[in-house]
Amino acid sequence: LAKAGVAEGTEIDAMVPVGTGPGGIEWSTLAAKIQNDLAQVGLVLNLQQLQSSELLNVYRAQEGKAVFMSWGPDFPDPDGNATPFTNYEARSLAWRNEWDDAKAIEMSKAAAAEQDPTKRIELYKELTEYVQHNGPYVLLYQPTTTFGLRSNVHGFVYDPVDTPSITFALITKE
Repeated sequence: LAKAGVAEGTEIDAMVPVGTGPGGIEWSTLAAKIQNDLAQVGLVLNLQQLQSSELLNVYRAQEGKAVFMSWGPDFPDPDGNATPFTNYEARSLAWRNEWDDAKAIEMSKAAAAEQDPTKRIELYKELTEYVQHNGPYVLLYQPTTTFGLRSNVHGFVYDPVDTPSITFALITKE
């Protein structure tokens, strides 16, 4: 941290939602774990726990310094993540985090417009790598969902993008 110019004892203020986060982990438990890990390297994480509605109001007004949040795509296309995370002009996540990076915006727009599927995949990989190294985000984990089914149940399809994520009309039982 010293090589990066971060002094021991540096304080970081972060907002944490009340309740359960993705994957069934309590936000307070996750925040306490991160707080403990940062303390071990000499950083102080000051946590402020808020109701999600209040936290979002502060975050959307660009008034928070750091925030524990979850994110999920609205539609099954990489642009559902890329534009909010990279394009300041879209006034979504990049804007809320005051990250106005011309290269990220250009890369995001190019990937969204690419018609060749193979080239598009490569552009999104490059964009992801760029954001992970240059963006203001710390991605902690991707929750999973597990289902147990009997062998006589058919037609079960889980769609992580749809709401509800299970279409019960398709399910049959022998």
